[in-house]
Amino acid sequence: MDKKYQIFISSTYTDLRVARNKVIEAILTMYHFPVGMEMFSAGDDDQWTVIKQTIDSSDYYVVIIGHRYGSVANDGISYTEKEYDYAKQNGIPVLAFIRERNVATTEEEREKIPELQQKLEKFIEKAKSNKMVSFWTTPDDLATKVTLALYKAFKSHPRSGWIRADEAPSPQLGNELAELSKENRDLRIQLEELKKQLNVNKPKLEVLLNNQTHIELKYNEDLYVNPLPIPEKITTIPEHLKEYVNEKEVEEYNKAIPEAIEAIQHYNAQLRIQKKLTQNGFNFNINVKNIGSSKANSIYVDIYFPKEILLLDSDEVEELINLKQPTIPNNPIKTAERKFNQKQIGFKAALLGNFDVLSSLAYPSASSAFSTNRISKLLGPTTPKSAFSWKNEDGNSITVKINSLIHKRGRNLEEEEYVLIPTKPGEYKIRISIICEEYPETDTFDIPLIVK
Repeated sequence: MDKKYQIFISSTYTDLRVARNKVIEAILTMYHFPVGMEMFSAGDDDQWTVIKQTIDSSDYYVVIIGHRYGSVANDGISYTEKEYDYAKQNGIPVLAFIRERNVATTEEEREKIPELQQKLEKFIEKAKSNKMVSFWTTPDDLATKVTLALYKAFKSHPRSGWIRADEAPSPQLGNELAELSKENRDLRIQLEELKKQLNVNKPKLEVLLNNQTHIELKYNEDLYVNPLPIPEKITTIPEHLKEYVNEKEVEEYNKAIPEAIEAIQHYNAQLRIQKKLTQNGFNFNINVKNIGSSKANSIYVDIYFPKEILLLDSDEVEELINLKQPTIPNNPIKTAERKFNQKQIGFKAALLGNFDVLSSLAYPSASSAFSTNRISKLLGPTTPKSAFSWKNEDGNSITVKINSLIHKRGRNLEEEEYVLIPTKPGEYKIRISIICEEYPETDTFDIPLIVK
């Protein structure tokens, strides 16, 4: 069908009269219908209503911007800009043509009022953001660019347009189209039903911790530990001990202090975690079930714990169970004090004839009063690391991998147990993320976690 388009032409009038005529002639030469301000009489009761109706019935909107802002409506905006905004707002394809700013102009072609000059510049910036915008110099140049731009718009943004009455679809064709539309709608409904049926025969994975739908932990605030004291460098040697200490011993001791401090600080931190483990630790294993109606393949489960919860795997718990004190360099001053005291007591014992006093000088060694029985009960016998789950590098999440799981079956990952340690009370969420070969997208849900 030979379709004709109605094209609305918008611009200021007196300064662009010649340019408008050239554009109108170009559109008529293309066998399309130009419309614009020429059709609005000065006596219209509501000119803006007529303009909007005409734009609504047009297929394309062409705005020509020169060096004048034009007639201003009661709201302070020119009719040209109002028409532009209305066309954009109603989805009419807009083609903007802005006159180059450095071309020579006559006095009547230029805006004289400063306020309107500013509004014109803002309007130009708005039009420049339009996808279909061109710049012109002469009326002939404008007509050529409008013609080319319209041909492109006809292809890229085809509109309903106008056709001859004898080329319009017959009633019979309209009925056929209606029947096809109904058939298409019915087929879409059937397709949706088939999709629902297919979704029924899908695996559905469920993840629980210790077969529970929620977790409750207890938090004990009594977390006092007896840390190892931090050694200090030796700066002075008491006069009475100088015969028992040499400078080389002091120098070697001071040199070893930084490394010893680092080891002791690490030990004390682990000691605090060890205390939290015995007081607040909660061991769990992961249960994955397929409650759907078909087999699931290549299953990955990511379990994310809140930052307020410390997550330990069996290796980390075993390390805490077997926590060993760091080697502390012997303090030459304390060794000298022992020697000095032994000598003094030796003199007294000799005078009293009681040498058994020397047996009471055994120096007490530092030891941890911590009992590992509580931790051992948390995990039971040490088990080899599981090939099905692992703690991730972020330190607070676990990934589970299962090659396949048939429907109506589950798997308890008892090969590797984990321990949760709450650091403060509150209500939290454990985020579970599941993906498998049969899932179109990731399934994500939360398990409530309450720390009392």
